[in-house]
Amino acid sequence: SDSPSDVVRPGAGGRRVPRRTMGISLAEPKYPVVHATPGPRLLVSNFHASDWLCVLGCSAFGAAAGFVSARRFVKVTASRAGLVMGLTAGFGLAVQNSYARLAGIRRNDTEVRRYGGRRLDLVDADGNAVSVPAAVPAASK
Repeated sequence: SDSPSDVVRPGAGGRRVPRRTMGISLAEPKYPVVHATPGPRLLVSNFHASDWLCVLGCSAFGAAAGFVSARRFVKVTASRAGLVMGLTAGFGLAVQNSYARLAGIRRNDTEVRRYGGRRLDLVDADGNAVSVPAAVPAASK
């Protein structure tokens, strides 16, 4: 009973096994899809410098906001709490940006070049990525 969501995985002896997914987007891809449902490791490994700057900037803003907004005797504690909240927010935004690039929702020239135009979520029985021609986005009117 193979379902369309099953995929052949390396080391599964050519059997179709359920696809592991992290999330689902309702947005239609406008650029070539590198991986439709990337996992956490792939998302973080595909962070750009701008993503890390977002994490750093949100963390710094959170720490500064916590320090400035707190009373004298809790400034350090508020600063640490703000740092954690900023780090969480920045990391969430970076993951969202990385997902959008891998799923083809945002411009992803770097990822397409890095993986040679292959779909990483599609593999053959030998565990090799299936090469899918890069889709050309339709011209907007």
